[in-house]
Amino acid sequence: NCHQAHGLTADDLIAGDANARCLECHEGQQRELEATNVHPPFEEQACLDCHEPHGSDHPNLARDNRHDLCSGCHDEADDWLTQTSAHMPVKSGDCNSCHEPHASSRSALLRDDANAMCSTCHSALTADETQTVVHGPFGEGSCDTCHQPHASTHERLLTQREDDLCRECHDDVWAEDGAVSTHAPFQDGACTDCHQPHAARIAG
Repeated sequence: NCHQAHGLTADDLIAGDANARCLECHEGQQRELEATNVHPPFEEQACLDCHEPHGSDHPNLARDNRHDLCSGCHDEADDWLTQTSAHMPVKSGDCNSCHEPHASSRSALLRDDANAMCSTCHSALTADETQTVVHGPFGEGSCDTCHQPHASTHERLLTQREDDLCRECHDDVWAEDGAVSTHAPFQDGACTDCHQPHAARIAG
């Protein structure tokens, strides 16, 4: 199906264009070319940029492990691993936990809506129904208001330092910053020493 008996040995005796041959069998991928967002190598039908044609030590005939394969083009992925906190799929090189490899109807080739996807791993955060006091961004499913998706120079994938992040919405609290006496965690910018960041049973 892929090779012919006669032809140019320089072309490995491929019966036609190598990448076009892939789509003759992989019809599902053919339909993915019509998606809103298509991975450039796939859009260019450069299948062999990512896949071995015969066999591989990696799933799906990938040319390399997922991290090294993706970071071959997305070189920021190596930088993420050096930051203070990195998302577990980034650490484990499992890019396809969140991203489709070929095409998606969503930006960044996401498998689902960005914030909805978080609950597939972090379901425990929504499991306790007794926590009726819910932080606004968490209640709205806006995880990326506070968290980076890949890595951060701050703990817990925060978009900025904890107290600076809280100040974005709760700047009225910092009006007390010049008080005669202030609570030590507040002075240290450790808001989550006393407050739950997602939800709680007690308001405040």
